[in-house]
Amino acid sequence: MKCGNKILMILLICFVLYAPAQTEKHKLLVAGSGDLWWQGSGDKKSNQDVRRFLLNISPMAAYFVINNLAVGGRYSFGISTVRNYNTNRNRYEATTVFTSVVGPVMKYYVGKKMLKGFMMAHAAYTVQTTLRRGGVTNKDGFNTGGSAGLAYFFNPHVALETGAFLTASGFKGDWPATRGGISVGFAILLDTKSRNAALINLPEQNLP
Repeated sequence: MKCGNKILMILLICFVLYAPAQTEKHKLLVAGSGDLWWQGSGDKKSNQDVRRFLLNISPMAAYFVINNLAVGGRYSFGISTVRNYNTNRNRYEATTVFTSVVGPVMKYYVGKKMLKGFMMAHAAYTVQTTLRRGGVTNKDGFNTGGSAGLAYFFNPHVALETGAFLTASGFKGDWPATRGGISVGFAILLDTKSRNAALINLPEQNLP
C-alpha cells in the first residue's frame, strides 16, 4: 500500500512539473489579475495627512486564433479612496472613485516550456463615478495599456501569472493620467476543439 502511494505521488509530481504548457490554436483562455496599493503620508498637524487606497480586479476571456496568440475581451473594476485630514474641521474628508473598464484585449505567449513569457495589450471604454462629501459626478473616457511578465504552468490547463503593467486614461475636461505597477493572477486554458469534436461524434438516436 505504501509503495503504491509513493508511485502515485511520483506520477502526480511528474505531471505537475513536466506536463507541456498548452497555448495552441482553438484553446479558450479564461484569466484574471489584480493589484492592490496603499499609501499613507504626512501628519495631522501640517494638514498634509493623506491616505490612499486602490484595488483593481481585471477578468478576461480570449480565444487562441493562432498558436500563442489569444484575442478577446477584458473587463476591469477598480475602487480608489483618498482621505485628507482637514485641521479646520478636525476630521478626515474622503473622495472615493469607482471605475469600470471594458474593451478588446490581445495576449501573446512566448516559449514552449512550463515557464512562458507573455505580453498583453488592451484598449477600453471607461466610466468613472466619483463620490465626494455632498456630491456625485460621472465621467466617461478612454483607457489603453499593456503588460509583460511570466506565466508558470502547473499543468496544461492552469498557470500563475505575474507581470508589470502600465496604463493611460483620459477623461473629458481632465489631463491624461498614467499608472503602473505589478499585478498577479491566474489563467485557465480550456480545450474547446476536443469538446466540439465530442459533440459532433455523438451517436445518432432514432426518434420514436
